[in-house]
Amino acid sequence: MRFLGFETMVTGELWNVDLWFFDRDTIMNAEAYCDNIIMHTTQLQKDAIIKIKNDLIAKGLYLMISLKTLMYIVLLWSTM
Repeated sequence: MRFLGFETMVTGELWNVDLWFFDRDTIMNAEAYCDNIIMHTTQLQKDAIIKIKNDLIAKGLYLMISLKTLMYIVLLWSTM
């Protein structure tokens, strides 16, 4: 795995850009893992995740999604 990160100005705003480079096996394992989650996710859970994302977008906070936010999504998911 290789990582390249940098900051740049885009239309007057500072953006962080992260590029991650993975080998084929890592990508295939990640896709299989995600496919498994999707297969075991209920419609109610999917709707909750979409609502969280849409609310973050509406508040202008989606670009600031963090590990903490993702942990809340997982916590919410595990209680459904």
